[in-house]
Amino acid sequence: ASLNMGYKKNCVERQRSRRITMNVTRSNFREALNVFNDLVPKSRFASFDTELTGLSSNASQRAKFLDRVPDYYSKIRNSAQNFGVSQYGICLWTLNKTSGSWVSYPFNFDVSPYQKMVQDRVFLSQSSSLDFLSKNHFDFNKWIYEGIPYLSREEERRLTESGYTPFSKGKTYSLKPKPVDNPIKIEKEDDIKFVQNLEAKLNEFMQNQEEKVLELPSVNNYLRRVSFETIQSKFPELVSTSIPEPNNPHRKSIRVQKMSEEERMAKEHEMRREDEEHFFECVGFRHVIDSLIASKIPIVGHNLFLDLCQTIEKFDEPLPLDVRNFKIQSTGLFPQIIDTKYLSNNIPEVSALIPATGLSDLYATVSDPNGHFKLPEISFGSDFEKYGEDGAKIFHEAGYDAYVTGVSFLGLSSKVVETKELNSSVEPSKIPSLEFLRSPLYRQHSNKLAMISSDIIFNIVGTDVVPTRENIFHVSGFSSEVNNDKLIQEFKKFGVPRIVWIDEGSAFLIFQTKTVERVASTTFKVQSFNSFVTKLDEQEGGQLVPSEPKKRKREEEESSSSAVVLRNNNRRVSSQQKKEGEFVDPSSCSIL
Repeated sequence: ASLNMGYKKNCVERQRSRRITMNVTRSNFREALNVFNDLVPKSRFASFDTELTGLSSNASQRAKFLDRVPDYYSKIRNSAQNFGVSQYGICLWTLNKTSGSWVSYPFNFDVSPYQKMVQDRVFLSQSSSLDFLSKNHFDFNKWIYEGIPYLSREEERRLTESGYTPFSKGKTYSLKPKPVDNPIKIEKEDDIKFVQNLEAKLNEFMQNQEEKVLELPSVNNYLRRVSFETIQSKFPELVSTSIPEPNNPHRKSIRVQKMSEEERMAKEHEMRREDEEHFFECVGFRHVIDSLIASKIPIVGHNLFLDLCQTIEKFDEPLPLDVRNFKIQSTGLFPQIIDTKYLSNNIPEVSALIPATGLSDLYATVSDPNGHFKLPEISFGSDFEKYGEDGAKIFHEAGYDAYVTGVSFLGLSSKVVETKELNSSVEPSKIPSLEFLRSPLYRQHSNKLAMISSDIIFNIVGTDVVPTRENIFHVSGFSSEVNNDKLIQEFKKFGVPRIVWIDEGSAFLIFQTKTVERVASTTFKVQSFNSFVTKLDEQEGGQLVPSEPKKRKREEEESSSSAVVLRNNNRRVSSQQKKEGEFVDPSSCSIL
C-alpha cells in the first residue's frame, strides 16, 4: 500500500516531465511512437542499448575466454531466452548537412513482460542485476505499473492462426444471429418456466417503442446459453451481447438492444476498430522495432551481442539453435550493425588512443575536449533535452546509454576519417562521420561484433576471425597466494602480459607481441594455448570446467562498476576476480 501511495504521489510530476524527457511508458506510447516513426526516415543511424533482469543463470552459462563461437552463442542465446528486457533505449540521429551538426533524439522505453494475450510469461531475475539496477535508480514501480507490453512476431503469428486477432482468417464482426448448432433441449420443468418468462419479457420489450436496451439479470453459464439461443432463434431482430457486471466482473449478464440496419453496421464497424486498437496496444513496443527493421538504417551498439540476441528473441522469432542461422536471421533484420566495442579494439588508428573500452570510459575519452578525439557539433532535438542538462550523466538508463553509444560512434568514426585524411593529404571532410558511413572502411568494419571475455571477432556476414593465439600461454600449479605481481615478476623477461584468471590455481598470460618465443618457468607449469586446448578436448570434450576455488582471505580493493580489464599490472586480484577472470560483477557487463 505504501508503495502504491508513493507511486501515485509522483505520477503528476511524471506527467509534467514526460513530454520533455521522452521517457516512454504505456500512457504516452502512442504519442511517442508517432514522433519516433516521423524521425526514423530522416535519421542517418540509430544507437541502442538494453537493461536486463539478468545475464547468466549459473556459472556454466557465463562467457569464458576459451569458448568457441557455437558455445559462446549458445550461452548468449540461453541468457536471451531466460531473462527479461526491463528497459530499451534508442537514440535516433539526424544530420544538418549544411552545418555538419548532428541532432540526437534519445527515447527511453520501459518494457513490460506482462501480456494478457499470451500465456503468463515467466522469466528469470538475477539478484545482482536487480541490485545493480536499483543502485542506478531504476524505477521498478514505473516498470510494473506503466511498462509497455509487447508481442513478438512469432506470438502474433500463432495468435492470428488461432483466430484471436483482428487479422485472423475468417474473423468477422457481425451482430446478426448465427444458426445455433446442437441447441440445448429444454426438458426440465424449471428450465421450461425460465424460457417462458424470458420470452414474455422479450415480447414486452419489443412492444415498448421507447425502450432501446434491456438488461437481463445474471444467471449461470447454462441458463445464459439457453437465453442466447432463445433470443437468436425467436427474436433474430434483437442484438444480444454478454457484459460483465459493474461490481463483479466475474459474473456476466446479457444486454439486449434494438438496432436498425444502419445502427447494426455502425456498431460492427466500431467493434472491429476497438479490436484493432486493442491489438495494436498488445503488439506494443514491437512497433518500434518493426520501424527500425523497415528502415534498414545502420544500428549502433556497444558490446551489443547480447542486446541483439535479446531484441530478436523478444520481438521477432525465437533464436535458432545453429549460430549460422542466427547470422542469417540477424542480417535479414538489421543488415548494417556497428559495434563500438569492436571499433575501439580493432582499428589501429583509434585503439592506441583508448585506455579503456567500457562504455563510460570510451565516452569520457572521445568527449574529452583536451583529448585526441574531436567530436562534431551535437545537439538535442526539441523535447529531448533531458540528457543535455548539466551533470545529467545517467549511465544504465537505457536511453542515456543509447545516446552515449551514438556519441562514441561519432567520435570514433570522425577520428578514423581524420587519420585517413592526414595520412593521404586529402582535404579535411566537413562531415567525417557521414563519410565513414559511405566509405569502404565502414563496410570492412560493420557487422563485426566483440565477444565478451574473448579475442574472437564475430562476423555476422562471413567467417569469424579466430586468432592463432600463439601469444597466449596457460600457466598453472600455484597456490592461492599467487597474484598478478608474482606472475608478472616471474614472466616479465618475456614481456608484460595481460592476465586472465581461470580459477585460484590457473590463468592465461596474453603477451602484446604475436611472436613471443617459447615461454617457460621453473616455478609454474606452462604450456601453449593450443596445447592446452588440445588436451582439454581430449579430457573434457572441449569445455573449460573451473576447479572449485580454495578458501583464502579476500583481498580488499576498490570495486568497479564495470568489467575490469587488467591493464594495471601492479594491481592485486581478489579471489572473486580470479574465479571469474576479468569480471567483477555480472551485472556490469551491460556497459562493457
